Amino acid sequence: AALLSWPMKSESSRKKPCTPPKTWAKAITGIQRGADETAARMARAVARVADATGLAERSGASLASIVQLVAAAGDQVRSIAAAAEEQSSTTEAINQSVGDINTLAADAADTTVPIRRSQSGSWQN
Repeated sequence: AALLSWPMKSESSRKKPCTPPKTWAKAITGIQRGADETAARMARAVARVADATGLAERSGASLASIVQLVAAAGDQVRSIAAAAEEQSSTTEAINQSVGDINTLAADAADTTVPIRRSQSGSWQN
């Protein structure tokens, strides 16, 4: 019963009108323009990716150089530390030797004074 209540369309209303060739040409031109714009955008994106890749490669090379410089600086610091430690040991040995010389000089002075006193016959310097 529901189907019978729908109005019947005439044969002429069921046919779609034919689209004029001008409309088709505009649609095709629009599609071509969109495809061209998309291709241009893709080309720009590819160029940007290539630029970014180049920058990443240069950045990697720079970081490798920095790592080498830091390693060389670390070697120099270790070398300086070893030299400072050696210098400290040498300074300590010199100080010990100077102390030994002072002790010997004091002992020699203590020995020399009584000898001079005994030769002069007095206890005055």
